[in-house]
Amino acid sequence: MKPIFTIYDTVASIYSPLFQAENDDHATRMFESSIDMDHKADFSMWRIGHYDQEKGEVHSVEPILVAHGKNFKNKDSN
Repeated sequence: MKPIFTIYDTVASIYSPLFQAENDDHATRMFESSIDMDHKADFSMWRIGHYDQEKGEVHSVEPILVAHGKNFKNKDSN
């Protein structure tokens, strides 16, 4: 089963369309590369379930905060 994630935008008060990744680290890398770093504190990524590709079933879980944009370093920082 692959985990399912969504990104929450605090300014718009909406969740993004769902996406899959191999694991939390993979999803975090995808999340970091997809957000506007000038507004990174406005975004958080949540794991909300798993998708069973063999059975075609979605299994939801209590949302788990995986990453928050405020914790990312700006690209020009060392």
